[in-house]
Amino acid sequence: MFRENYITKDSDSLFDLSMQIQYAGSLTVDELLIQLLKENPHLHHLLASSGSVSDFLHHLKKWAEWRLEKRTKAKAYYHQTKPDKKLFAALSWNDLALLRILNYIDYTGTSYIDKNLRGAEVINEPFHLIYKDYHKQETGSTVDFYLDMIALFRQLHGLLKNHRPHRSEVRKMDG
Repeated sequence: MFRENYITKDSDSLFDLSMQIQYAGSLTVDELLIQLLKENPHLHHLLASSGSVSDFLHHLKKWAEWRLEKRTKAKAYYHQTKPDKKLFAALSWNDLALLRILNYIDYTGTSYIDKNLRGAEVINEPFHLIYKDYHKQETGSTVDFYLDMIALFRQLHGLLKNHRPHRSEVRKMDG
């Protein structure tokens, strides 16, 4: 049975979310998928109505592009041909989440070396994992993956705030 309210929408920072996760104990991938879908009914609808992974990705991209239309700076950044630091600096925290979702979709199937995993080759397919988990197919999904997806969608919807410490706070952390 899903242990509701362990990871609530009251978490408005990554620190709060992290503390709730520690309090929650050992949640399962299935419980976190349910949490993700509960918080994102549009995602649940797309998963339920898509007949294949490619169909799901197509509809998810259309949804993300629809959201992008409303964000002029994010749209300009997404469609730029060469990097623009000023445009990047003008993006909101929510814009960054939307761009991350679009990049995940655009680069699905691309492999890269993940230094966090000691140089293991990883294939970018996060939304494949969500689709397959939803449809009870075997995946290598982890609790950390779903915690990241919950945080990403909370960031997109403005439920997870970006706390940038002041320079003096950083200096205190350095000791």
